[in-house]
Amino acid sequence: MILQMGDYNTTETVHIPVNTFSSDDPSASVTATNFAAGDVEIHKDGSTTQRASDAGVTVTIDFDSVTGGHIVSIDLSDNTDAGFYASGSRYMVRVEGITVDAGTLNSWIAVFSIDCTLRPTTSGRTLDIQATGEVDSNVTMIGGVAQSATDLKDFADTGYNPATHKVAGVVLTDTCTANTDLVSAEDISDAVWDEATSGHTNAGSMGLALGSLYSTLVVRVAQCGDAGSATTIDLDASASAVNDFYKGQLIAIVLGTGAGQARTCTSYAGDTKIATVTPAWATNPDGDSYFAVLNTGSTVVVDWADGGRLDLILDTIAADTTTDIPAKLLKYIQLLARSDAAIETDNATELTAINADGGSGAGNFSAQTDSGEAIRDHIGDGTNLTEAGGTGNHLTDLALSAAGNTAVIDEFETQSAADPTGFNVNVMEVNGTAQTANDMSGDIDDILTDTAELGAAVGASLSADIAAIKTVVDSCSTHDAAAVKTAIEAAGSHLTLIKAVTDALTAAAATKLALSAGTIVTGTVSHDNTAASTTVFYSDDITEATADHYNGRIVIFTSGALQYQATDITDYALDTGEGKFTVTALTEAPADNVTFIIV
Repeated sequence: MILQMGDYNTTETVHIPVNTFSSDDPSASVTATNFAAGDVEIHKDGSTTQRASDAGVTVTIDFDSVTGGHIVSIDLSDNTDAGFYASGSRYMVRVEGITVDAGTLNSWIAVFSIDCTLRPTTSGRTLDIQATGEVDSNVTMIGGVAQSATDLKDFADTGYNPATHKVAGVVLTDTCTANTDLVSAEDISDAVWDEATSGHTNAGSMGLALGSLYSTLVVRVAQCGDAGSATTIDLDASASAVNDFYKGQLIAIVLGTGAGQARTCTSYAGDTKIATVTPAWATNPDGDSYFAVLNTGSTVVVDWADGGRLDLILDTIAADTTTDIPAKLLKYIQLLARSDAAIETDNATELTAINADGGSGAGNFSAQTDSGEAIRDHIGDGTNLTEAGGTGNHLTDLALSAAGNTAVIDEFETQSAADPTGFNVNVMEVNGTAQTANDMSGDIDDILTDTAELGAAVGASLSADIAAIKTVVDSCSTHDAAAVKTAIEAAGSHLTLIKAVTDALTAAAATKLALSAGTIVTGTVSHDNTAASTTVFYSDDITEATADHYNGRIVIFTSGALQYQATDITDYALDTGEGKFTVTALTEAPADNVTFIIV
């Protein structure tokens, strides 16, 4: 028979009784021999491996001098076999190889457990279970505080409501200890602005809307990896590893050293993260500088990019080294952007480059008076239009163009007809030939005819120049005919120069536009074979057979829901007769038949 010894803790000793009987008469007890601690084997949790040590095990043969009644004692506090006796485990005990009545006996004798059942912590106490199954408990302590026999009853009598876990009449205190774990409004605000844009993708959310606008205008924003040179910038370590990935885009310094500058990227090394820019930086970026790569697919930046409209104008002006007209044109553009009141009050020292070489620059600027002074200053000290000796090109050295002559004399006639008493010019000689009153009538008829032809050929573009010439003539009306002739010749020469600049701008724009158009590839999205996704689409009018032919270029959608959105091409292949493009993820899949360009 195997004894159930019950549950123990690791500080107790298990005492197991063992009986031995005669083989001839089971009712007759006999002693045992060869019965020692080494003959007792203990197994843990059903394992076939017994306890390695017999330390802590004792055997008493013929306990209390009674033959055949023995005791096996097991001290559970003995930790010779470390961790063998442990809470929550169950144990089986057997004897092996003992001699009883000349026979060898192997037998299981007992089982026990350690801390596997609920039992009182104080020896001798019992748990009273009522007939209905409830535990009849006597609570003497709650939360470490001793309770009297009436404490819980008094608590219940005050009106405790188990449904709400509240006691009637109990009021919470109106003071509390300050909580130092609360997050400040400043910390919350910082956390919002530091949140990654990639985490906001819920449809219809402001985070997605702002993120989409940001990604349309900006390719990348980060801190520079190191200091740059006059024509380079060191991007961050996570920038693209593809050579020329940012070529043609604008790189702006938005924070730190050199902030406020923007330059066009002419080349990019993916291994070193170094971008080369033009023109040179005014202040070189440093390791503390933050940069932004602007998306050239956006109309906000395209005019400033190489080949854009403003770039063409600036290139043409910069290329002009033979005249001072480009510089003066820029000054005029700056002046025209101001209000009339501002023009009248601007200090004339700012207008010296507009007026002429050697202008005095004194006093407020006046469109009527200072225009004449400007021309006089250009050829001398301003006392007489016929005076020579001034610096620069003299008005007397410039040839009069037919178009300028016609326009100015036509203006003379118009002003004379409108106000005969207020506009008087006595023309005594033209090109060395004396003039009579009758001579002028024929000339005027010819001038009217020429003016009509000039208006059709040149159009409204010369209206501003004619007004300026009129201003000059108004200021010079008190001088003699020779002075007027000289002024007219100068005006015609300046009109010729302005026309030359305009022609140069047009020619340069056309040349650069043609070069840009030659590198742009147009295409249409096709769903004929496979529907598009946010990262893959097909085109049935681009059938280039060479794999990776368009890798690294930028695709910009020109119609549909993705219009003006740009992304980079990471892979290209010809698939079932259509060009297959793999791109960095778009905000949505392009629809069938939407158009795009590759730049």
